[in-house]
Amino acid sequence: AALGILATTPAAATDEQRPALDVLDGITIAEDQPMDDYDRDDYAPNGWIDATGNGCTTREDILARDLNDDTLAVDGCTVEYGETTGAYSAEQIEHVQGSSEVDIEHVVAVGQAERNGAHAWDEETRHQFYQDPENLIAVSASENQAKSDQDVTGYMPPNQGAACEFVAAKIYVKDKYDLAMNPDEHALITDVLEDPECEDTPAAPAQAIYTSDWDTNPTAGGDTSNTDTPDLAGILDDTNPLILVGIAALAVIVILALVISPSLRRSLTRGAKRSARRSARRTVRSALRG
Repeated sequence: AALGILATTPAAATDEQRPALDVLDGITIAEDQPMDDYDRDDYAPNGWIDATGNGCTTREDILARDLNDDTLAVDGCTVEYGETTGAYSAEQIEHVQGSSEVDIEHVVAVGQAERNGAHAWDEETRHQFYQDPENLIAVSASENQAKSDQDVTGYMPPNQGAACEFVAAKIYVKDKYDLAMNPDEHALITDVLEDPECEDTPAAPAQAIYTSDWDTNPTAGGDTSNTDTPDLAGILDDTNPLILVGIAALAVIVILALVISPSLRRSLTRGAKRSARRSARRTVRSALRG
């Protein structure tokens, strides 16, 4: 990045960081507070400011940090152009100064913080929270608007590959600022992190959604035109009829079991969702780290 923009050390998970599940145990569970006196301007009366003393606003610092280095065009403190794969959408997004597809998003939204304890903060803490790079990430404007000030019960990234780091960043920020979680939010985050794919995810700042060690999938985004496809018709022609009868009978038994046993049905549904999340993570990780 050009002179002036903050040179930010990537906030990837380190050995010192605790598993998000362990940190979650220390988060207070409490019902949301009313927002009768909420005013977003109390958190940022002057919008984005130079909170680090480097001469650039927090917004420009986060753009320079999260957009791909090889696409950046920077003039002093102004990021004029840059591209990245949006962590929430897993789609390519483009920043053009004055007409951007990129927003700077608070992972724990300002309104959510207000409901979870920030209503009692002093002015300095509110300003610090708004400008805190550990709670900020560059995402697509459409996803930032879709999320708004909702917690995870109202919004999870459509990119399932970011689910683990997204909820882990929520935990990191709430622990840092001693913010509560309502019971439904706590239950859903627990469910996400108890998935084998997420259980070892550390509580880490927002940028870890981009800088974690993503698994790579050699075929992600690649040419699949030469992929060998099994000849199902030939397989069926060559299969012993008795085997086919057995398969059909097993299918009937499974269907009946699902109808009779709600618990089995729920278990299989959870398994399918976990498999889908794992598949999504493998598919998008190489793109997010590209």
